[in-house]
Amino acid sequence: MGLLLAVIWWMYGGYAWLTNAVPPRKTSTRGLLVLAMVAYVVLAISVPSAFEANRWAFAAAYLVIVLVHSGVFLTTAHPSNRQGTPRVLPWNLTVPLLTRPGTFDLRPSPKRNRHSVERHGLVLTRPGTFDLRPSPKRNRHSVERHGLVLIIAFGESVVAIGIGEAGLEVTPGLIVAAALPMVTLAGLWWGYFAGDSEKRAEATLTTAEPFRRTRLSLIGYGHCYLPLFGGIIVLAAGVKTAVAHPEDALSAPAALAVGGGMALYLVGDVLLRLGSNWTRCVAAVLAAASTVVGATESAVAQLAVLAAVVVLLVAAEHLARQPGGVPSSR
Repeated sequence: MGLLLAVIWWMYGGYAWLTNAVPPRKTSTRGLLVLAMVAYVVLAISVPSAFEANRWAFAAAYLVIVLVHSGVFLTTAHPSNRQGTPRVLPWNLTVPLLTRPGTFDLRPSPKRNRHSVERHGLVLTRPGTFDLRPSPKRNRHSVERHGLVLIIAFGESVVAIGIGEAGLEVTPGLIVAAALPMVTLAGLWWGYFAGDSEKRAEATLTTAEPFRRTRLSLIGYGHCYLPLFGGIIVLAAGVKTAVAHPEDALSAPAALAVGGGMALYLVGDVLLRLGSNWTRCVAAVLAAASTVVGATESAVAQLAVLAAVVVLLVAAEHLARQPGGVPSSR
C-alpha cells in the first residue's frame, strides 16, 4: 500500500506542477485534463486489487495519466518544459510496465518482495528522474494546492470515526471516544495552517535560486508529503479500531497505528519545514510513546494523550508567535 501511495502521489504532484506551468486555458488542454480525471477514477477503483485482478485496469489508467501529463507539457511554449519532459517520461512509464501480469507474486517470499520494492523504488530514486532545471512554476498555487489536498485527507480520516462507531449504542463514553480524535485531527490541521507558514513557504520558493527552488518543491511537496499522508492514513486506521472499543486496551498493532501514525505525520511536517521545529519533534516522540498507554490501559486513554499533546503543541506555538514570546521556529 505504501508503494501505491508513493506512485499515485508522484503523479498528483506532477499534475500540480503541470497546471502551474501550463494553465488550462485552451479547450484541448481542458479536454485532456478531463480525460486524466476519468483515468484517475478508474485508478482509484482499481487500487484494492491493483496487484491482482485489477492490475490491467490500474496499469492502463496510470498509463493514460502519464501520457496526458507528458502530452500537455509538450504543448507549452516554455523550452525547459518541452526539453525536460522526455527525461521524465520513461521513468513515469515504469509504473504501468511493472504492473504487468507476473511482476507481482504475492505468495510469501522475502526475495520476491524485496525485488518488487527495489524495482518500484527506481521510479522515485534513480538518478536522472528529476529535471532540476529552472521551471516557470507559480509558487503560490503550488503551496495552496498541496495544502488543499491535505485538508481532503484530514476530512476523509474523520470518516474512520463514523465507520468505527457504526451500529454502536451512543453512550457518553462513545461520545468522548469520538470527540478526542476530532480534537487531534483539528489540532494537526490548525498546526499546519496556523500563522503565516504558507506565506513563508511561498517566499522561500520565490527567493530561491531557480535550481534550488525546483529541488525544494520536489523534496518538500513530493517526498516530505508522503509521511504526512502516510501518517494520516495509519492514524485513521488505528482510530477506527480505537473508537469501536474505547474502554478496552488496544492490540499492539492498533496502538502503534494510533501513536505511530501521528508521530509519522509530525516527522513529515518537521521535514517539510526544513527540520527546525523542536516542539513538533517533542510532540512526535510523545505521540509514539502513547502506544504504551493504548496497549496497557485503554483506547480512550491513548486518544486523550494524543489530544492533549496536540492541544499543548498548538498552544505553545501560538504563544511563541505573540509579541514578546519565544521566537517561533516556523
